Parts: sequence; C-alpha cells; structure tokens
Amino acid sequence: MRESKTIYRGITEIIRGITKLQDIKLHLIGEQHIPESGGAVLAINHTGYLDFIFGGFLPRTKGRVVHYLTKASIFQKPIIGSLMQIMGHIPVDRIDGSSSFDKAVAKAKAGDLVGIFPEGTISRSFEIRSLRTGAVRIAHEAGVPVIVQIIFGSQRIWTKGHKRNMGRSHIPIMVKACPPFYPTGDVEADNAQLHQIMSDALAEVWQQYQEECGDFPAGAYWVPARLGGGAPSLEEMEQRDQAVEEERHRVRRLSEDLTRLRSKVEEATRAIFAETAEQKSRLAASSQMTWLKENLDAVLSETSRGLHEGKGRVTASVQQLRAEIASMYASLAHTSREIYEGSALEEALVNVGAYSRLIVSSLPHRVKTEFSALPSALICDVEHTLCPTGEPVPQRTVAALTDIAERGTTLIFTSEQAPREDVRTLFPQSWYIAHNGALITHADNTDNAEVIGISAAHIEQVTALLEENKLLVSWSGVDGMILSGKVELDPVQHKDIVTKLAEMLCVTPYAKGVIVGAQGVDKASALSQVMTMAARQKQPCVAEDAVLFAGTQSDLVLMSQVGTCVALYGSAPSVVQRASSLTSARDDEGVANIVELILKNNQDTA
Repeated sequence: MRESKTIYRGITEIIRGITKLQDIKLHLIGEQHIPESGGAVLAINHTGYLDFIFGGFLPRTKGRVVHYLTKASIFQKPIIGSLMQIMGHIPVDRIDGSSSFDKAVAKAKAGDLVGIFPEGTISRSFEIRSLRTGAVRIAHEAGVPVIVQIIFGSQRIWTKGHKRNMGRSHIPIMVKACPPFYPTGDVEADNAQLHQIMSDALAEVWQQYQEECGDFPAGAYWVPARLGGGAPSLEEMEQRDQAVEEERHRVRRLSEDLTRLRSKVEEATRAIFAETAEQKSRLAASSQMTWLKENLDAVLSETSRGLHEGKGRVTASVQQLRAEIASMYASLAHTSREIYEGSALEEALVNVGAYSRLIVSSLPHRVKTEFSALPSALICDVEHTLCPTGEPVPQRTVAALTDIAERGTTLIFTSEQAPREDVRTLFPQSWYIAHNGALITHADNTDNAEVIGISAAHIEQVTALLEENKLLVSWSGVDGMILSGKVELDPVQHKDIVTKLAEMLCVTPYAKGVIVGAQGVDKASALSQVMTMAARQKQPCVAEDAVLFAGTQSDLVLMSQVGTCVALYGSAPSVVQRASSLTSARDDEGVANIVELILKNNQDTA
C-alpha cells in the first residue's frame, strides 16, 4: 500500500480536532528546535499509549509529519495496519530489528522525521528508563541530528495497567522539544548523552508542569514515586523490564539455533543418499535413532514452553523444523542404507542429535529441573573442555568457576597429560587428576599427591609388543616414574593388540588410539579417591550430585558415576555426545555457559 503524506496530514488534523473536543490542554514548548526541512530522529520518552499522537504536534506546527518505528504486530491488524502503511510508519520486530533500522536510516537520509521511543516500551515509573541504542545509531548512520521530545501527562489519559480516560478530561499535556545534537558514532557515549538530555529535560518538564498546572497530588498513580506519587519506582521497573529483555534475547538466540538445526537436518537428509565414508564398525541403528528421536522430540515439544515475547516466531520455526524432520525420517525409512560408525551419515545424525540437545539444555525449565541445587562438585577435563593446550583459560570461565567454588562446590580438573600450573594457580582449592588418573594432587599442596606408576616389566613388554607390530608408544610421567602411555592405533584394525595390552594394563580409548596405565587406574578410580580425600579435608562432595564436563573418550568411565554429564558440542566425540545428559558449546565457552545457568538458578544460595 502506497505511502501518502497528504492522507497522513489529513489524519493528523482529524486527531488534533478530537483532542480539542476532549478539551486536552496542550502545552507545546521548543517549537524552534523542529527543523522546517531535512531529516532528523525524534527521540521521545514513552509514558502512555497515545504518545505517538502527542509527539507529532510540535512537528505539525512546521507542516511536518513523523514516521514512527512501531511494533510489527500493529501492522497486522485490519484497517489500522493499512493506515500505518499509508502514513509511512516503520514496523519493528522486537526480536530482530535489523530491517527496521535500515528503513529508518533511509527515511532520515531522504529528509523525513523519524520518531523513535528509545526506551522500547512504556515506562511505568514515568521516568527515563534504560535506552536502546537505535536512536543514536540511526541518526549517525543517516548523518542527521537527534532531537529529544519530552511528553508528560499522556499517562493520565491511557497507560499500562490503568483505565482509559478518553472523555472531556481537561487533562494538561506538556510536550517539549530540546536543541538537536549530532551523535559521534561512539554508541555507548552517544546513548549516555541521550539519556542525560532526556532525564534533564524531563526534570524541567516536571517543574514547568507543576508551575502551570498545580502541584502533583500525593499518591496519584500518574506521578513518579520520587515526586510523592503512586507510580512504581524506576529501580523496580528496570528489574521487570530486564526480565523482558532477557526473554527477547533468548528468543533471538533460540530462533537462530532452530534455523541452524534445520540446516543440520537438511545435511543429514542429503547424507542419507550420499556415498558412505570409510566404514569402520557397524553401529546399532536402533540405538542411534532412539537417541536422535528423543532429542528432536524434546526440541519440538519444549522450545516454546514459558515464552511470551516472540512465542509466535519460535512456534513458526518449530513448525518448519517439524516438516524438515519428517522429511528426514521418511528418507531414512525408504533407503537401504545402513548406519556405520565413522560414516558421513552417522556423523550427520549425531550432529543433529547433539545440536538438538544443545538447544534443549539451555531452556530455563530444563535448567531448573536439572540444577535445583548447587552441585557438590564440578569435574572438567582441562584440554578438552576448559581450553586447548597452550591457551589460557578464558576469563569468563575463570570468573564462573571461582564464583561457584566460593559457594561450596568442589572443583576437580582432569587431564590425560601432566598437571597445568596455570590451572592450579587460578583455582588454588581445586583437585587435579592427571595422567589419566595416575596422579592425584591438591592444587595448593603437592605433598598429598598420590602417584601410581607402571612397572618396569610392563613397560618393557608393551614396548616390545608395539615395536613388533610397528607401533609406537609415547610414555609420560613425573620424577622418572612412568605413569601413562599413549598409543596411536585403530582400535578395530588392531583389536588383537588392544586385547593383549588390556591383559597387562588398564586401557582407555582416546581420540587417536588408546591410553595405557597401571591396572585399575583411570579417571574413574582416581575420582573415587579424590572424593574420599576431599571429605577428609572438609570438602564433602558426592559423585551423584556432581556435574561432569566431558570432552574426550577417556571421560566415558566417569559418566556412570556422576549425576549430570555435559558434553561439549563441536569438540566431544560422538560416543561422548550420545552418552551425555546435557550439551553445551565449547566455542562459546560451554563450561561458563552451564555454570552461569547453575548460579543464576541458585542465586539465593549463599
């Protein structure tokens, strides 16, 4: 539908006539700050549903109209939606506002007045709440000024949580325009300046309003709390509004995740008919499909739960995903392809299942169910979950782990290698299981370390066996004692050799082969000892209440001991992904993600 400024001006005159019939007392201040031509962004405070009407009266004195950024749902209503288009207003998706930003910049560049309520929603405190950055970013991008307009009194006619007063109310409404300012491009500084201008101008309007219209009545719902009114305080409303913003952010991320999951389902569908990759060992298709179906069903049934903002968007994404999943299942049912471990199809299906679990694992109701209390212990493989060898532990992860440790959770770090001194220094009250369980130490007391080495006879036998089969072992240890060895081999191709190794030593799979250690020594045996030692030092921790961050096959032996297993999507092998109960993303600081969710869910725990 075509935009028409002529029709818009006609509508404005009709509305102005209605306000006269209502005997609304308009006080317009700062008319000289409205430009007669050229673009500008009008940044208007928001206290009532009719602010978009009152915000247009000062521009009307210069023969101009305002094109507002308005929530998209209004455009979907009959008649009103058509009028919004005719008047050239800009629909805003509160979850993803990128399209509306571009349209607003184009209008401002073209010489129009663009109206925006930078608070994003009605301020129930009737003070200036936290501002979004759209106003200053649009103005800077378009090369136009920001002109603040302050409206006070419109909340007396119609605002959130109160009845409308649309008759001949004789209510005074004050509208004040401020001198223009040009944003510099420093968004944070510009937005802070905008907030200051709006706050200062509002304080002036309060004073002028009382001088011209009488003192504010004590306890009146439309009077700010700081002026003796009955409105909620700014601090109280900021907390409520923050919860809404967090939900919008969650919906935005959830929508992106569902889109990515759809692409992974499409990849899996294509892989069904593609040639197989090198086939290692046959995988039980039934267990694979059961695991996959459980995760996908959880996404389809749970992602919309508890949403208010943006629920329609998520529901639509779920419906599209449902169709893609149905297509994938149908393709699997009509193909004779078998699923093999290591094949392209197996990898694609694991990717779908793991990403599904990643989405579900961060849903608030799942977090509340899984983490109703702080875990007694957190167990992290250093190189595969915290940070790769040679890289520092991310600061966000350090902060999250330090916080939860201070609340009483015992930190236990594991490694297939030697202890990392930087980790021991960062977390001085933690326990360290190194060399795949052969070395146990407390970070600030190496004297209580327990070391279990491999006998010289076994070292000699293993070396001879591997040399005979043209395989090598990399031994490692401390103080001349051999604690573990890594053997690069294919467990299927060298099945007989693995069996012979297991007769002498404890054998644990890892990414490139197997790790060997003394009989009965692995991460699981070491964890049991740590639990006992920690209890003696008044660090009680119970495996059933512990959370394990798993990123390598050597963590598999721990999974049956702990209460919750979190696999890191994108790094943990498929067998670990399938065995875990939750999934997080390593490339987005997966450990910190989960720990922060636990802390937030238990924020009242001292």
